[in-house]
Amino acid sequence: MVKGVIAALWICTFLMCMEHTHHVFPLPPQSQDTNYWGTPNTMTTAANTSSSTTMVTRTTNDKKTPPPFHLLYGLKGNSSEFFDEFEISLKSVLMNAPLDHPLHIHAMADPRAVMRLQQMLLDLHLPGSKHWRQPTEFHIYTIAQPFEDDIWETLRASLNSTSLDQRVGMGAFYRLFAHKVLPPTIDSVVYMDTDTVVLDNFQGLLHHLLPPNNYSLRIGRKDMSSGFLIVHPPRMPAFWKAVQTLPNAGWVGDQALIHKVMKTFPDLVGDIPLSWTTHMSPNSYKVYTTREDRPFSSVLHFSGLYGGGFFYKDGTGVAKHCKGDCLNDVQKFVNFKSTWGLADYYVNIPWTWALAHCKSRVSLGDEGHVFQVHWK
Repeated sequence: MVKGVIAALWICTFLMCMEHTHHVFPLPPQSQDTNYWGTPNTMTTAANTSSSTTMVTRTTNDKKTPPPFHLLYGLKGNSSEFFDEFEISLKSVLMNAPLDHPLHIHAMADPRAVMRLQQMLLDLHLPGSKHWRQPTEFHIYTIAQPFEDDIWETLRASLNSTSLDQRVGMGAFYRLFAHKVLPPTIDSVVYMDTDTVVLDNFQGLLHHLLPPNNYSLRIGRKDMSSGFLIVHPPRMPAFWKAVQTLPNAGWVGDQALIHKVMKTFPDLVGDIPLSWTTHMSPNSYKVYTTREDRPFSSVLHFSGLYGGGFFYKDGTGVAKHCKGDCLNDVQKFVNFKSTWGLADYYVNIPWTWALAHCKSRVSLGDEGHVFQVHWK
């Protein structure tokens, strides 16, 4: 009996103490002096005039804001199918924006693409929206005809070439001249083709953006698809200096050019993880995600499927790429739907739902950052 009373008194005393005790769980140590590049924690923000940038340090709750994650598109022309494709890709990017870093999207676009892009962003009600966990900006750079003439002259003089890869055209080379357009403060930028969708959060790619000793760019060296690259603009002049030493190239494509430089100057072209290099070749059915060397995919690139509009909402989604025995074999069709078919999620999800998804990631108590658009 006495033991029971003592136990009851002990429990009551414990509960009374708990009411006045605040438990604080220590957070792991984190350096606030450097960013993931190992350099002082700064970020690039546009000044009042969109044609200039300044380096500033921003603080939130006494913590320095991490540097932006930079993503680049190249846009040429105003084809409806092309922009439908780009819209799906952009949706996947925004839904997988880094959790802890601002997102800066850059688009090198010719005048026709600029006009179509401006209207698309307005139709989607993106400018001024407050759906964003981190500062989110869209930077548009108009690529006028003189700039394209300079690209062609550089290719002609460097390679003694008189023909381009007509599958991709001049717009495919924008990515290799980004160092002439992007602010010089950008050390690393991820380039994506418009026929690419993102399945994984970009947070997992951040540590692969560390500046290399010599790399001008990084590509999936196993598959050699230029539809998803990491470009290091400050080191691209070394890439073009190497190009000048190559033999007569004849027929020129951006991907072939990168491959030639990689073979001759392997120290200029680095690698990226296999999960970020999954692509489909023309008229073929490859489920890389079932291979032992690629247990999952962070991106799906429908490369080389000519004509544009690979994702446009025609009622079939990406199923149009399931051909031959893929359609006749139930197991292969199931494999397709659970791998390449995952891209249909971004085809089918309405923008209202996609933006609600983005809004749901805003920290509790925060209003969300405003989506900003800048024209250069």
